[in-house]
Amino acid sequence: MNNVTAKSMFESTIKSVLSKHGKLFEFLSLVSRLYQFKTTNLILIYAQRPDAEMLKKMEEWNAHKRVLNENAQGIAVFVKKELHYVFDLNDTTGELITLEECIQPISDLSMHMDDVYRTEIHSYEKLLLNELEGTLLEEIDEELLPGIFEMTVKSVATIIIENTFQIESSSVLPSDLKWVPSFNSTKIGYLLLSASIFVAREVIKLSKEVQAIEENDVDTKITDVSSDVLQLAEEKLKGNVQENTPEERVVNYLLSVLKEPLAKRILLEEKNFQKCWQYICSVARKQAINGAAMLDDQTVYDLAVTYFETDLESDKEKEIKTSDSATSTTQEFIEKMKQERLEKEKKQTNQLSFLGGDFDEKK
Repeated sequence: MNNVTAKSMFESTIKSVLSKHGKLFEFLSLVSRLYQFKTTNLILIYAQRPDAEMLKKMEEWNAHKRVLNENAQGIAVFVKKELHYVFDLNDTTGELITLEECIQPISDLSMHMDDVYRTEIHSYEKLLLNELEGTLLEEIDEELLPGIFEMTVKSVATIIIENTFQIESSSVLPSDLKWVPSFNSTKIGYLLLSASIFVAREVIKLSKEVQAIEENDVDTKITDVSSDVLQLAEEKLKGNVQENTPEERVVNYLLSVLKEPLAKRILLEEKNFQKCWQYICSVARKQAINGAAMLDDQTVYDLAVTYFETDLESDKEKEIKTSDSATSTTQEFIEKMKQERLEKEKKQTNQLSFLGGDFDEKK
């Protein structure tokens, strides 16, 4: 196969997939098995081997102690704009290969799809409006097109996700796909498929990460899960922390020592930085002398790590939850400290203030 043949196959396959619902569902079934591939290659793979299960280069199969069958047919895909050939699992013989276990869907699938669409796909709408000429969508009011595109992308993505999770009862209705045939040019057809596959891939990827964390074991078949876990932990820590505050300094320290075991603990549902901060405040108050609590920075940092790495005793958690709300925030501590310092003129020798925050408590 050459590039010209591949291009012709690519264009005809897009039109075929989007014009017939049977072809669309068959294609999306393949995508649910091979979603790691780029959209362009998924279209080419479907044109050549719609029932493909697992694809690798010959050398990769050999590394798994499997060899190609005598009649094995290579499947052309693009790698950096050049055609290469991969082979399906069913075209090889040798040691058993374990297919990926069924993934458990993350809760609130629709919410996560909305997030991905809003942050990553929303810009596709402008591209769509520039490619309407000669398509069935050209006759539709432009104000309605973004909504049609979003609904169709999410519906197609949902089918891929449900196939991947092996959900038997689909939530997608035929009416949700009624606009698919209207994407009847190569460019906007590819735009629709590309956006849908991207949304599905991101949700599936997130589900894998969450499942790995909950099992407290990273599945070795998931690529780059470690870095993704660290990123998720970082996002959770930074969530509602304001800039230039003592809390931010603690978060920055946690990020500086962040490794996968600590990241997994941070991602536990019952753990969050607000509770961590309350824990530190509680310890500080217990060490107060004459109403003033002073902890050096490293002690504060160690307390933050301790909170996430250990399971607090129930009575301590209870103490944190029931602590005086008047001293539960940094700002309130700061105001109290100012008042106390005006009265006491307390000296500080070789000790840092509690990360720039103040933790005096009136009696």
